[in-house]
Amino acid sequence: MPAEFGIVYPLWNEVLAPRDLLERVAGEVGLDHITVPVITGPWHEFRLVTPLEPERSFATEGGWHFPPVSERYRPTGVIPRTARWTGKRNHLARLCERAGALSLRLVFRVDLRGAACASEQHAHLRMRDAWDDELPWACVAQAELRELLYAVLADLACYEPAGIELADWALDTSTGQAHETSLSWHAGARRLANTCFCPACRQVAAHAGLDADHIARSVRVHTERMLTHPEDDWRGMLAADELLKAYRHGVRPRECADWLTQLSASHPQERQYLLRPVTANGDCTPAGWYPLLDTPAGTTHEELERGILNRTERWEETPTVWGLSLPVWRPTFTDSAALVRMVTQTAAAARLFDLDGVSTALPEAITWLKQAVRFARRG
Repeated sequence: MPAEFGIVYPLWNEVLAPRDLLERVAGEVGLDHITVPVITGPWHEFRLVTPLEPERSFATEGGWHFPPVSERYRPTGVIPRTARWTGKRNHLARLCERAGALSLRLVFRVDLRGAACASEQHAHLRMRDAWDDELPWACVAQAELRELLYAVLADLACYEPAGIELADWALDTSTGQAHETSLSWHAGARRLANTCFCPACRQVAAHAGLDADHIARSVRVHTERMLTHPEDDWRGMLAADELLKAYRHGVRPRECADWLTQLSASHPQERQYLLRPVTANGDCTPAGWYPLLDTPAGTTHEELERGILNRTERWEETPTVWGLSLPVWRPTFTDSAALVRMVTQTAAAARLFDLDGVSTALPEAITWLKQAVRFARRG
């Protein structure tokens, strides 16, 4: 099946972007879809192209970027927060009309973890580490967050999306827009220290016969040793801890994957993706879902190539259909040739491309994108 090509088109482009940007890109590039971030955490971007000079910067506290139907959320006990920039207008409905006129399918991107933790009313959903300290991201094992996602999908159904992308719906991870600085100098210790021990995770462990308190003590000991004795073989140390492996890579990921499979069955879509950083460890691909590899901000072209190569090598024995979300401009790509090469090389395996950054880059980005899509389709 040939890959589909689309651009990431935030709803605030309806206010900030040139009025003809979507039509121009769709006409010149030949798009199949547009991916719309409909729920996000806090967001800030600097825009090189905007008709509202000198208003170059856009920021939002995040939330629902469309008017939610409050009745759908009453059973969850959570009141969805609409992003203030939207005012009282339904920009999503307007964009649906424009997309329909251009014969473009709509894919909705949902970062519920980032949006939930932007509000104090959701503070109880946050992850807790092995020291029982609160982390600034919601945990996907929380039943209330899952019920909230059910309500979101039901709310979005009236817009008839062709696909859904769940951003960072994974255990023990931060959200994409968060700038994590703690332990940034030791990636292994950072990942281990982010292991969640919230009540929901502890309950999953208890049902499997695992002692979460004992495992939390192990995390504290391992983390401190990794930081104080970085020369030691910490990878071997973690590999020898069977209980920790069962907790981090066994019972909880399996429970999460089973729940995602149930969600897919109850809200079937033609395209359902789990958006994860291209450098993330492990692949969670429950039935009904496809992995969508994301390129973190600031990733170089070389780093991206290594990440893609590592993923595709692991999938050689068990072929996996996947998607790729990547920027179309700097700093990842410094010229059009690099973008063309990356898209062409991966188009044979990728099911979907989300090409990001067109609305914040210089007009030359559209030319780069047009060349990349043209060469990929020829290949």
